[in-house]
Amino acid sequence: IASGASNITFQGFTLECCAGTAIALTGTSNCLVAANTIFNVGDYNGSGVTVSGGFTNGVVGNDISYVGNNGIMLSGGTTLTLTPANNYADNNYIHDIGGFNKLCSGVSLTGVGNRASHNLIFNSPRWGILAGSGENLDIEYNNIYNCMQETDDGGPIYFWSPVDWLSCR
Repeated sequence: IASGASNITFQGFTLECCAGTAIALTGTSNCLVAANTIFNVGDYNGSGVTVSGGFTNGVVGNDISYVGNNGIMLSGGTTLTLTPANNYADNNYIHDIGGFNKLCSGVSLTGVGNRASHNLIFNSPRWGILAGSGENLDIEYNNIYNCMQETDDGGPIYFWSPVDWLSCR
């Protein structure tokens, strides 16, 4: 877990058998999670990688599988001013997620100015990519299949809960 750090790279690790989230970045900037193998991690709330807040953090080229909840969760940015976080998940291999929580996604995007691109996502009980409560979220060039295997009311890419601009003061 990194909190408030900057310019750190987590690369080439094999992370397995943890009950919570394998790698969590909170309020970090310019940090990179790259080329790791993350599997058999997470409980009902635990994910492979979580980026919460901060700016220009990347999750790139990871193999994430057999996760209890989401593969990757990205958030950050300021809704009131539309300041983008520029956090991104690129070129990840995400499969067999949602072992405990069937309301999971390969990549979950919230906030402002975050991106999911070039990811291969498959074997999910619900969504491939979930985007909501955010603005200017980029979703491009992802290959998603075998999603919605155990639930309904969704799709490979699912958008929910737009921002309530009246509550932004």
